[in-house]
Amino acid sequence: MNTEQRISKARTHLLLDHPWFGTLALRLKMEAGGETISTDGSVLHYNKDWVGKLTDAELIGVMAHEVMHCALLHVFRGSNRKWNKWNEACDLVINPLLTAEGFSLPAGAMLDQQYIGMTAEQVYALRKQQEQDDPQGSGQGQGDSSATGDFQPAPKGTEPDEGNEPSEAQGMSETDWQVAAEQASAVTKRFGSMGADTERALKAARQASSDWRAILREFVEQALPSDYSWSSPNRRYVGSGLYLPGVIKENLPKIGIAVDTSGSVSQAMLKQFSAEITAILHEARPESLQVVYCNTTVVGEEEFSPEDTEVILHARGGGGTAFQPALDRFNEDPPICVIYLTDLEGPAPIQPEYPVLWAVPEFCRMQPSFGQLVRYSAYA
Repeated sequence: MNTEQRISKARTHLLLDHPWFGTLALRLKMEAGGETISTDGSVLHYNKDWVGKLTDAELIGVMAHEVMHCALLHVFRGSNRKWNKWNEACDLVINPLLTAEGFSLPAGAMLDQQYIGMTAEQVYALRKQQEQDDPQGSGQGQGDSSATGDFQPAPKGTEPDEGNEPSEAQGMSETDWQVAAEQASAVTKRFGSMGADTERALKAARQASSDWRAILREFVEQALPSDYSWSSPNRRYVGSGLYLPGVIKENLPKIGIAVDTSGSVSQAMLKQFSAEITAILHEARPESLQVVYCNTTVVGEEEFSPEDTEVILHARGGGGTAFQPALDRFNEDPPICVIYLTDLEGPAPIQPEYPVLWAVPEFCRMQPSFGQLVRYSAYA
């Protein structure tokens, strides 16, 4: 049996025994080439000699591995990260899911229990932090990512132009894979053939593919008081002869920013957020922006107005972490919303009446007891 026949047989096995993986595997075109098995989200490239060293069970596992890279949108989410480190982080997410589903993987496949349940962004950031804390330490997982193949950045042009249908030449886009994975999940759930951990990973992938900056802005946008006005009609419908009231956004009351100064938030993280908060300040034009710095007590405050050229957040103090003192300070004169920069390593506070967005670095595993959560790239 030649290589092409073995790959075709492996795909058939996936369809029969693991229909979610098999259905998605059909989305990939097969082409000879490359050093191992890899995908760019549209084509599965395979090296005949490398495939020849795999058992049938391992080949099926590697096929499922490449499908997961696509379904979890890894080929699209690498951004400006170091690609080999990103690939390793993705493998550390995928491989435990596959072994839990009963797949066999080649010897040397990267497996590390400490990363189970994390997204690729979280693993990448945590491993980056581990490297900085202990440059000589191992702490990087076991095995070799090439043992389970590889994947490549999605080629440019995979996202169709706005308003146009994707062409065959453009291949599978991020949106295409999101839809395909949802459709496959809906079908295979009827047969109970999809692991709960895999389902959670898919949900996390959809969340991780959302730009944290967009989530931050949407959170503030939702806090905007608004009203309807007939004097400013909705321009979307004017061309159709319909005059519907437009939404008037009023100036935003005070926004609160809390910064955990216990050492949880680095200067690089503060720099990222300073730029986004500056943009929000100038676009939303709130009455003011109140910044509270807090460890176990409030250690400093700053206030900015829309007339200020730039918001610069500072790291202050050190020590432990308590969230309640900062929220108590805001409770004295409640803002319209609060954005809290932290790693959530502290006792849960009392939920206030205003909405809270907890902004945490990607490697943070904690979950807040209330409010909305956004994870941002601490190491890009």
